[in-house]
Amino acid sequence: MARRHHHTSGDWTSVAARLDEIVAASCGEHAFDALFQLVLGRLVAELDGDDAPLADLLARAQARWPSIEAGVVPLLDPATAVRCRAVLDGASLLESGLMGLDALFEGLNSRQSKGAKGQFFTPRHVVHQALAMLDPQPGESLCDPACGSGAFLVHACLQQPDARVVGVDLDPRAARTARVMLAALGRDPDAVQRADSLGSAEGEGTFDVVATNPPFAGDVADRYDGSFALAAGRRVERDVLFLERSLRLLKPGGRLAIVLPQNKLGAKRWAFVRRWLLCRMEPLAVVGLGRSTFLPHTSQKACLFVGRRRPEALAEPPPDERVLLFVSRRAGKDGAGRLLLRDTAADAPLWQAVDHDLAEATALLRAPATHPSATRRSLSELDAGFVLAPERYDPRRVLASTSSTRIGDVVEASRALYRPAEATRPVLVLDTTHALQGFVRLGHAPVAPTEVGSSKRQLQPGDLIVSRLRPYLQQIALVDAALFGRDPVGNDVACSTEFYVLRARGGSAAWLLPWLLGEAVQAALAAAQEGGHHPRVRLEALLDLPVPARLMAQREAVAAAVQAQVEGARAAGEGLAALAKQDWRRGGP
Repeated sequence: MARRHHHTSGDWTSVAARLDEIVAASCGEHAFDALFQLVLGRLVAELDGDDAPLADLLARAQARWPSIEAGVVPLLDPATAVRCRAVLDGASLLESGLMGLDALFEGLNSRQSKGAKGQFFTPRHVVHQALAMLDPQPGESLCDPACGSGAFLVHACLQQPDARVVGVDLDPRAARTARVMLAALGRDPDAVQRADSLGSAEGEGTFDVVATNPPFAGDVADRYDGSFALAAGRRVERDVLFLERSLRLLKPGGRLAIVLPQNKLGAKRWAFVRRWLLCRMEPLAVVGLGRSTFLPHTSQKACLFVGRRRPEALAEPPPDERVLLFVSRRAGKDGAGRLLLRDTAADAPLWQAVDHDLAEATALLRAPATHPSATRRSLSELDAGFVLAPERYDPRRVLASTSSTRIGDVVEASRALYRPAEATRPVLVLDTTHALQGFVRLGHAPVAPTEVGSSKRQLQPGDLIVSRLRPYLQQIALVDAALFGRDPVGNDVACSTEFYVLRARGGSAAWLLPWLLGEAVQAALAAAQEGGHHPRVRLEALLDLPVPARLMAQREAVAAAVQAQVEGARAAGEGLAALAKQDWRRGGP
């Protein structure tokens, strides 16, 4: 049985959930359309200072803002409308910079309808800081070509009341919502157009500022063939098209802030996009947003790119230009997507109370200084392919050391694959769940070579396996000789290709194990993660870690101690497992 939602006045997430629950149980109309009318009526009542019947309030709204298309016939029956209006009592939609109205509309849009299109409400602290970086001036014009519910437009108006704003969105619900948000500020709701921004050249070269978080997903196929340089002869995703469209909308010298998935700024596949961008825009800053930023809707890793349009396109990016690369340590949300709040004035907008560090990136952009999560690189210092993902240059991944010896100097990364067709012995197959805190934990037996399945890496005694998926959870282990005797006739050992295999150039790599499990290395590997939904540590980041001279000098003694500890740990684990298999309900030893 579904659990009834309880709401708290002023907690707009709980209010939205309760309203949706009442409408879904009481009428057959779509919850959004019915509640849209309810919220719009409440807005008119607050603006006019009275509390007329819903039909009267809708008639006023239709007369005042025809483009909002609210309708004059309430979709809610009178009894349900009364229940819903009672939920809204006690709090104002207009307080704290429309925080209540904004949060309520976000809650009324279902997770499913947004996720299927890669469309997610941009957290308002991100919007606020993006606009702080752009710093709109009086009289300037700002456009959001994928405006959604109008967050960038509203915050631009709040930060710079004398700015002219224009929004475009293809989704009719989003456009209606953005129009209401502007109307609540006393701005012209017709500044929001319901249109396909990618299918039009209108407005190109006319805006001082563009701020947007375009949809990431969606297959546009060949709908825009010939319209975009970045799509010429190749399949690209919608965010790439919106990036080009955003740049075209700017005047020479105009500023852009755009949220993009991290792969567009870091993956080899999209290097052509970055080269094209850097030839046309001066990069000012790239901010790596925390992985929980868009939760609970998605864990997609994203970055905020801020730049200025060049007077004309260049043949090559200028090598001496420098860009601020900042890695956000505090996403403003916990792992479940709940806002992290700090103490603030009771009447301050919510986005000013969210615990994040993006304001520090804004300060660094305006007044260059040093910061533990930031670095400045010239374009010539970027990794091959003009990688702009800030995590690639995160200062936390670099260990302070006087040692000139790197892991890559003392071991090699073996890429040798296990070949079942050439094998005659059983094989013990290890996946990333079997390696933890230094040793291989076993609960399974070797299998026939024909049962191996997908590609695996061939292992030898003395190898170290390091999970590239979650090394910060200490999924690192020694491959000791005992693993090759799990079958009476002897067996091979192979592991998932999600492991890096470190193989000493002579002898065992066991002596590296305690150092790799140490706090300093684990913190560096955690900071070295890159990627979208499935972050990984690049091999180069691992091999480039400096090896302490003291450890180098004692490696034989350390290797022997590690071997003894690994054997003892596995024996203890298997002993406990054997005890757990006992049927303690019966007599006997």
